Amino acid sequence: MTEVILPIREQAKVLHLIGEPDFRDVRLRWEYGGNEDEDLQKLLAFQIHYCELQAWGQYRCRTKVVDNFEEERSSRMTIETTTNKVPAGKRGRTYTTYISGLRMATTYSFEVRPVKREARDLADPQSIGSKIIIVPTKGFSARATQCLPHASEVEVSTGPFFGGRIAVEAADGGPERCSLQGNPNSAQDAYILRIHHEECGSEVNETTVATYVIVQENLPILTHSTRRFLVLCTYKPETLTVRAGINLPKTNPGDVLLETKPQGI
Repeated sequence: MTEVILPIREQAKVLHLIGEPDFRDVRLRWEYGGNEDEDLQKLLAFQIHYCELQAWGQYRCRTKVVDNFEEERSSRMTIETTTNKVPAGKRGRTYTTYISGLRMATTYSFEVRPVKREARDLADPQSIGSKIIIVPTKGFSARATQCLPHASEVEVSTGPFFGGRIAVEAADGGPERCSLQGNPNSAQDAYILRIHHEECGSEVNETTVATYVIVQENLPILTHSTRRFLVLCTYKPETLTVRAGINLPKTNPGDVLLETKPQGI
């Protein structure tokens, strides 16, 4: 009598989950299922559980059930090497969905769970085959585009439908003298603020001009997304150097982005 040993088929899982963040939404992509169509026939939907990650833990958790997902069949994966392409085995199908209504400059956790026909509880935290990733949404960013002895320009990336304000913080502690208002009905995702150094209250010495720029999402309150940028313009007799830095006020002094660009004058 011959004994036959049958291999145990591996349970289908969510694989290769990635998130592509924007300012207020994240595009999720993942793979699910193997070569067996049985897994896909049992699949009813995917449940996406996502939370804000704060210092004290998860916050504002929500759940979305996706049953009208985009999908495409992908049978083989190829790994690029320096000499040739090596097939790395078979995969399932690729799925895509968007999670919108998120807060900008916020870190989220995303868990994708398959929901099958035999599932007893849609929200079962012990769902087999789930996958979790951490994705931060985009925040404000800025770069200096022009720097002259009398004026400088800063391009601020705000994302579309920005209804907040971009303003210069006067070095002498006086009221704001230079600002611009965003258009909440416009898909424009960046604004250019021209700073006239004397008029706007920049701090000027023989070789350097320093200007603080405040970017607010909501007025008149300061929210977690508010950013304060330090724009430094250093000029020399023959060249002009633009250096823009991002400073989070006294909270994370190590988070500094520098951009240096020589310009002729």
